[in-house]
Amino acid sequence: GAGFDTRGGEGATACEECLVGTYSPGGQGLCSSCPLGTSTAGNGSQSLGYCWDICVEGQFGDLGLAPGFGQDCAQCSPGTYTDTRSATGCLECPVGTSSNQNGTTLCGDCAPGLFSAAGAAVCSSCAQGKYSGGGAANCTECDAGTFAESQGLSACEECSLGEIANRTGLAACEQCGTGTYAGSLGMSVCEVCQPGNYSGVGQSECQVCPVGTYQDQARSAGCTSCPDFTSTGGAGSTSASLCEAFCPPGTYGEENGIPTVASPCQPCEPGTHAPFYQTVACAPCVRGSVAPSGGGGGGQGCPP
Repeated sequence: GAGFDTRGGEGATACEECLVGTYSPGGQGLCSSCPLGTSTAGNGSQSLGYCWDICVEGQFGDLGLAPGFGQDCAQCSPGTYTDTRSATGCLECPVGTSSNQNGTTLCGDCAPGLFSAAGAAVCSSCAQGKYSGGGAANCTECDAGTFAESQGLSACEECSLGEIANRTGLAACEQCGTGTYAGSLGMSVCEVCQPGNYSGVGQSECQVCPVGTYQDQARSAGCTSCPDFTSTGGAGSTSASLCEAFCPPGTYGEENGIPTVASPCQPCEPGTHAPFYQTVACAPCVRGSVAPSGGGGGGQGCPP
């Protein structure tokens, strides 16, 4: 009868069910195979109408077949896929991948700067302060000393000179405050200017206090001027005690016109003069005048 054949051959005493993928309308000795790309849902199929399409990659159906003769298998929805035939269901796209179309056979890796959880139809952008490589399940926070100011970045940037990022996951670096500096790229801590030095905001190095000033504190924004008629013997002075009185008129000091232990004030030689305080070297008298021994007329210049 229909759905059976006589595989036992001539003299068979009983009919057997047609196997999956075959059918028999009855009245014939053997079951017929379903056309290529189709199959039956079970044994004992009675006609060609039971040969339903086999679901191909990207599709699924009950028993891996279309729901009926001449009908189509269902397609995998976005975020899912199947890469095998006769699938009864679709799989979620793995983490770090996505699929935004129906009927997908393979999910694509997320591009650098993006990430996804399982079953994603679209990869998401990394937030500010984070980054990712390709095929990422999660974004990674930028290291201290680096930043990511935009979304969807594949790498973080180093902080510029004079700036720091003092923790992970920052979208921007911040400038070093007064009295501190950042002398290298990618720094996470500002370094402190030591006594005798100073800095403004966002500096890559400290400045040395100039001659005539001093600074006895670390982390300073500027230097303090020496009292009137005093100065320091050099730059970078760290104490007010280093402010020495100027060499008076009629004398000179080789160390910026200031007496030091190694170089005290010296009187001008005859024929030279020093009419001002803080003279480094005495000047020759002009023709027609002469300075007496001991320093140029008491600092009033060379007499005629």
